[in-house]
Amino acid sequence: MKRRTLVNFLLLVSAALLAALVIYEPGGTDDPASPSPLTPLSRGEITRIHVKQDSNPEITLQKQGNGLWQMTTPLPLPASQYRVDSLLQLADTPSLGSFNIQDRNLSIFGLNPPKVVLTFNQLTLRFGNTEPLSGHRYVAVTDKIHLVNDSAYYSVIARPAAFADHALLPANSDIEGLTLPGLYLWHERDRWHAKPASEQITTEAIEALVNEWQHSEAMSIEPLGNKKPEGETVSLRLAGQDNAIYFVIIQRQPELKLARPDLKLLYILPPDSAARLTELPVSKSDAGTP
Repeated sequence: MKRRTLVNFLLLVSAALLAALVIYEPGGTDDPASPSPLTPLSRGEITRIHVKQDSNPEITLQKQGNGLWQMTTPLPLPASQYRVDSLLQLADTPSLGSFNIQDRNLSIFGLNPPKVVLTFNQLTLRFGNTEPLSGHRYVAVTDKIHLVNDSAYYSVIARPAAFADHALLPANSDIEGLTLPGLYLWHERDRWHAKPASEQITTEAIEALVNEWQHSEAMSIEPLGNKKPEGETVSLRLAGQDNAIYFVIIQRQPELKLARPDLKLLYILPPDSAARLTELPVSKSDAGTP
């Protein structure tokens, strides 16, 4: 065995033994039969979440008066409730073991510096390495280092785009105008209009298309990057909004990819979304079906 490999192995074993000693020393851990929560906070008490990662912009999520969450940095966007819930679960996730942080060498636990820092309101959680024997993650909270199930860590390291709501439009959006390649639709005087006009374009078809835009969600969201997107453009005019929302159709198959240049985000939707979002549905009678 090479000397460097041997040294690394001995350090790993030492860290594991040290962790075992401090966790199972008298008074050094919670009762495993009824583990304590990682933090004293309940999920309902938390109104602000901040995530600081090494290689991504910092993420701030703020609870609104209506109970919904908003991302305020790095982009002002409605937040994904699923992602918010995955973070809130960390507040009362079971502490599988804990020991006092005083006089510990934090570097051994990957806590100096920490890999990720999560803040609930004013309470900070610092995430470190995994414990070699159990695979549990070290998390420092105030004056203690805890061990938690490592699945919790993956909720914290998601990229900022993943915390955005996957809906294409804000909740309860009222679309007043929709411009598609080769077709313009607008609502005026209590009815829908189309340009170019056609007897085959029905109100029901327009409302079905508009409904798709109001309720479609992306399978995933990725950063768009700094490159200007190229493709056909779709614009939507919402009631009460001065500026239209623009999407660029980057790709139709195998998945529909819609770029939102102002937010620098790329929405990836299922394969059948291209037809549902860019074409008027054809009625059975129009299709020749009896």
